Amino acid sequence: MNANRRHSTFGLDLRNNSLDYSCGNQDFLNWLYEHKSNLKAFEMYVFRLSDGRIMDVTWFKNDISHLAGNCRSYTLLLVICCIGISSALATVVGGVIYRHHWKLRYLLFMSRKRFFGYRILPDYTLIETTDLMRLFHTQRTISDLSAGLSSRKGHLGKHY
Repeated sequence: MNANRRHSTFGLDLRNNSLDYSCGNQDFLNWLYEHKSNLKAFEMYVFRLSDGRIMDVTWFKNDISHLAGNCRSYTLLLVICCIGISSALATVVGGVIYRHHWKLRYLLFMSRKRFFGYRILPDYTLIETTDLMRLFHTQRTISDLSAGLSSRKGHLGKHY
């Protein structure tokens, strides 16, 4: 590259070297292909593949264009797939929890009761009656009064 800018030529002889044809050596192999006219006896170069096979220059010229595609990194694809699977799994788990959240609350409530036991309410705790209970007592009192039970001594003792 610098030789082209300086308008000079260079010569390089790599005949007796076994050149490694791999993804880690991709930049150097592309440089060799671009400057093959400056390399002495380029047709006699030998390239060694990662599995140990030895290939000649004609195979190198045909396959160098496919090297970039073969050396692609799948890290981004792997990360995106992992995020997608995690999101889908979280959605499914969230849906199951939402669907059964009342059962889970009851299970948690009963587990706490078993572990901590029942709490005894203090004596001064006032438990209010509901409107239905109040109506029941009111109707019962009215029916008792109309039946003549009011003639007894003392009061009724109902406090609302």
